[in-house]
Amino acid sequence: MARETDDAAAGKLSPPPWGFWATAGFGLVILGTFYVTQSLAFGIVYSLSPPATDVPLQSYTSDGDVLSLLTLVSGTASLLLIAVLAFIRSRHPTAYVGFATRPEPSAVLTWVAVAFGLGTVHTFLAPAAGVASPPDFLVKVWASTDCVAWLVLGVAVMAPLFEETFFRGFLYRGWGESLGVVWTATLTTLLWTAVHVQYGWYERIYIGTMGLLLTAARFQTNSLWTPLCMHAVNNGLALACMALENTTP
Repeated sequence: MARETDDAAAGKLSPPPWGFWATAGFGLVILGTFYVTQSLAFGIVYSLSPPATDVPLQSYTSDGDVLSLLTLVSGTASLLLIAVLAFIRSRHPTAYVGFATRPEPSAVLTWVAVAFGLGTVHTFLAPAAGVASPPDFLVKVWASTDCVAWLVLGVAVMAPLFEETFFRGFLYRGWGESLGVVWTATLTTLLWTAVHVQYGWYERIYIGTMGLLLTAARFQTNSLWTPLCMHAVNNGLALACMALENTTP
């Protein structure tokens, strides 16, 4: 049902979506926009509010408030670029990336439950793997934030919105036509895992597995809303766990 609705809403994307190389090239431009915008925003923040001389630069870049601001700025700029590129090609940017279809609530809840199960297993196995849970990066981000609402907006809203629109939206649509779902899932997941440089090997295994799961949900429901909800809930629960851990005596 959802698959037919999406095809109808997208008008079967006539003309067809950007081809493999065009999607790859524009994808690099989008990622470049994300990181350049993030760097410029960081430079402005750093110049207006420099850290103390005894604070390492790495600690400043993992500051929760700074990270949230950078994510909101770079995510917004990149989403606007995706919208422009999708509009140029199809005139229907929301349909192009997969937002036109509204999946069944039961399907979304099922996929969210599956993602929650994966996260539970990941947390349970962390001590056996000899790694900290939650990751040190999240601990530093939470400990350094002065505004939880700001952190939620950046980590649980904007980060999932940009990443899903880019990886499971723009890239999925362009590469899916030429590569098929299996290779598209593999390639987008590898790229998605690679950009999470702030995490260690154990977290990257989890991120890669979650990426395949998100793509499977995108394919099964033919809607970007499903992986977006999964991703947002996953990040939101991570923040909630941090909050509980820091309030438990």
